[in-house]
Amino acid sequence: MLQEHQLLHHRPSIVAASALFLALYTRHLPPWSERLEMHTGIRVEELQTCVRMLHAIYVRTCCGQNQLHAVKEKYRHEDVMKVAEIKPRNM
Repeated sequence: MLQEHQLLHHRPSIVAASALFLALYTRHLPPWSERLEMHTGIRVEELQTCVRMLHAIYVRTCCGQNQLHAVKEKYRHEDVMKVAEIKPRNM
């Protein structure tokens, strides 16, 4: 996400929380909880814009519209649980 300029206007904590939200959502788990809100101090409403941006980047990357081939190749291996092969859910 460091290469995505549109995310620069979000605080790093919001980007990190949004990435966690999206990862949980993608794995069909509850994406945010009162406990996460308590520990981060971030309400789910604060994440909406950034989560949608991250999801759009994720979809573009999975569809081959992103040039980060080395990153995708690195995360296709068994030792990183083939996370590059996990397809995004619709939002």
